Amino acid sequence: MKITGRLIIIALTIITCALCYFNFKKDEMATLITIISTIVALASCWISFEVFQRQEALNKPQLIIDFDIKSRPRILQLILSNFGNSPAFNVSVDWDVILIQRDDSAFNCLTGQQNQIPVLNKNQTLNFFIDSTVDFYAKKRDLTYSGVINYSLDRNGKYYRKEKFTISLVGYKKTMLYQTELSETLKQLRKIPDALNEIRSEIQNRNL
Repeated sequence: MKITGRLIIIALTIITCALCYFNFKKDEMATLITIISTIVALASCWISFEVFQRQEALNKPQLIIDFDIKSRPRILQLILSNFGNSPAFNVSVDWDVILIQRDDSAFNCLTGQQNQIPVLNKNQTLNFFIDSTVDFYAKKRDLTYSGVINYSLDRNGKYYRKEKFTISLVGYKKTMLYQTELSETLKQLRKIPDALNEIRSEIQNRNL
C-alpha cells in the first residue's frame, strides 16, 4: 500500500507538469501560478501520506519471536511477544527449519491453523519450554531458525499480515550467560520455605 500510494502521487505530479507545460505558451502567468499551487498541493499530499503510514505502523501489532536462555537457569525457552499498540489475532508461525523439542518431537505449538493463538494482546508475552540449554547444544541442533509470523488485525481474519523473522543461538554458544551469581542465589533462596517446613515438622515430631 505504501509503494502504491507513492506511485500514485508521482504519477499525478508527472501528469500535472505535462499539462502545465503544454498550456504554458497560452498564458504564462496563469500557468506559473497553477504549477506552484500544484506543487504545494502535492507536497501536502505527500506529507499527509507519510504521516498516515507512520501512524498506521505505530498502531498495528509488533510481534517478536526469540529465544530466551537467561530468564531461567539452564532452561531454553521460546518467547512470542507483542510490543505493538493493538492486539494480534489468529497468530501462527511457519518455520523454514523445524524446531525440535526435548523429546525429539517437532515444536508445533504455534504451527498451523489448528494451533493458532486466538489473540495476543499488546505487551503480552508467551513462553514455551524447548529444552535445557546443555542438552540442546549437546544434541547439535540447528542454532539458527527463520520463518514467518502470521496474524490478522481483527477477530474475523479479514486483514492478514505476514512478518519474516530470523532468530539464532549462535551468539550464546560460547559466551557467559550469567555474569553474576544472582540467578543461582535466587534459586537457593526459593528452597528456604521448604527447608523451614521440614524443620518445623521435625520439631513437632520430637515434641510428640
